[in-house]
Amino acid sequence: AAAAAAAEPGLIIAEVTECAPHPMADKLTICQVDVGDGEPLRVVCGAPNVRAGLKVIFARVGVVVPSTGAKLAKTPLRGVMSEGMILSAAEMGWMPKAVGIIECPKKAPVGEPAPLDPPPDLAMADPAAKKKKSKDKDGKEKKEKKDKK
Repeated sequence: AAAAAAAEPGLIIAEVTECAPHPMADKLTICQVDVGDGEPLRVVCGAPNVRAGLKVIFARVGVVVPSTGAKLAKTPLRGVMSEGMILSAAEMGWMPKAVGIIECPKKAPVGEPAPLDPPPDLAMADPAAKKKKSKDKDGKEKKEKKDKK
C-alpha cells in the first residue's frame, strides 16, 4: 500500500483503440484511449509511433506530469479537445528528450497504475528513436543549427 500512496494519482496504463489524422495538423493524431473505466477518452498526440493497439502510459486531466510538475488541463490542441496526455520517457523524467511515446508491454493491464521507474534498458523507453536511426544524425544536426541562430 505504501507504494501506491507514493504514486501520483492518475498515471495509468491505457490502450490506444483508434487513431485518426488531425484535420488541422499533419504531425498530430487524434486517438481514442481506453483507460479501463468504460468511457474512451479523446487525446491529441504528436508522437510518430502512436497507433491503435498500443499500451501506453496515460495521464488524465488533473494529473501532474512528472518532468514538469504541471497539472494537465483539458486543452484544445489545434481546435480538437484533448482529455489527457500519452507520456514519453521525457515527460516521465527518464531522459532529457524523446522522439516518441513509451510503448508498454502488450500484457500490461489497462487501468492499472503505470510504473514510475524507467525500464532497465532506457532504449526501450523511446522505441521511436530506434526506428529513425538513418535520419537521426541529419535531424539532430538541423536542430542544432536552428538553436544557434
